[in-house]
Formats: sequence, C-alpha cells, structure tokens
Amino acid sequence: MNSKVEEAIKHFESLQKRYTTQHNGKQCELVKTALEALYEKKEREQTENKPLTLEELIEIDGEPVWITLPFNKYTGHWAICYGLRDRKKHGRELVDFGMGSYEYMDEYGEEWIAYRNKPKEEREINVK
Repeated sequence: MNSKVEEAIKHFESLQKRYTTQHNGKQCELVKTALEALYEKKEREQTENKPLTLEELIEIDGEPVWITLPFNKYTGHWAICYGLRDRKKHGRELVDFGMGSYEYMDEYGEEWIAYRNKPKEEREINVK
C-alpha cells in the first residue's frame, strides 16, 4: 500500500472532523470529495489488476479498458469497450471499441489483452 495515500487519508479525515464541527459547508464538501477520491485510489491499489477474461470483456458496455500486447502490458492505449456486437468481419466476431475501432475476439490473449486499469510499471531502483 502506498503510505502517502494512507497519510493523505488520515489528514483529510482529521480535516473532515474539524470542518464538520465548525459547520463550514464549502470546505466540508471539498474534503468529502478529496476523501472519496483517496478511498477509490486506495481500493484500486489494493485490487490486483489482472487481465480481463473474455467473458468479462464482452459484457462491458461503455467502460474504459487498457488495451495492450501480451508481451508488453505497459505499452498500450485506453479505449471505450462496447463488448461483443452483432458485427462480424471476415466471418470473425469482433469486440467493439467504437468509431470503427475493434479487435478480433479469437485473437484475445494472443494478439491483445485488456485490463480495467493501466498496469503499473514495476521497475527496479538501484540505489548506490
């Protein structure tokens, strides 16, 4: 877990208590929004970012996914997935990413992979 996120959550929780007792409406709302964002970030970091299964992918409708190559998950792009559509090209089923963009369903896992979140690059840091 990212200790900076934990520190920020503690800080904003204490601010929330202070602003609630002082009845400062605008600051309360800002602190509440910041806390919600931090809680979401914490949850995302705690959730393992595994590749979507083909079944999960074809059920998605209008949500962003990270599309990448199986051998390099850090290079890719975001796309809005519309799942499996009733379209075929060259007799093959398509996963639709809108505006004419698609990937062949039968190539999933071999030529392309989708994630809910962009994978974090794991780099070794050499400190001398």
